[in-house]
Amino acid sequence: FATNFRLLGEYVEAELNYKRALEIYKINDLTAKIAECINDLALNFSCQGKYLEAEELYSSALKKRRNILGENHIDVAETLNNLASLLNMQGKYSEAENIFKKSLDIYTENLGENAPQRFASLNNLAYCLSLQKKYGVAEKKYKDALCLAEK
Repeated sequence: FATNFRLLGEYVEAELNYKRALEIYKINDLTAKIAECINDLALNFSCQGKYLEAEELYSSALKKRRNILGENHIDVAETLNNLASLLNMQGKYSEAENIFKKSLDIYTENLGENAPQRFASLNNLAYCLSLQKKYGVAEKKYKDALCLAEK
């Protein structure tokens, strides 16, 4: 339910539901679900412009996911993409670019070049590059993302 509230822009209700779910996951010691819920709560804060809170939660989710799943799991790539998007919104382009690349590498390594999961990281990387006025490289990444979306 929490994600539906977030998508509708009802961030307070989403936050309450994410926190409720988090407590249930903690009681039942569902470590992977805890990490997922923290990632989603961070996204909720990011959507509201609460960047400090979001960054702290993404760091926590990333640490948990790496500990549980390993450095190169696709769930780690998801959190990396989200963290990089947050950094990009804050104008931390160089840091965001490196993290988008890491996310993309993990997706590619696990799922291959044509995996649809690569699209978000690829498109976000292109946007980050364009914000840095690296237009030639950005254009190539946008074309790659478009090609992937068309497949």
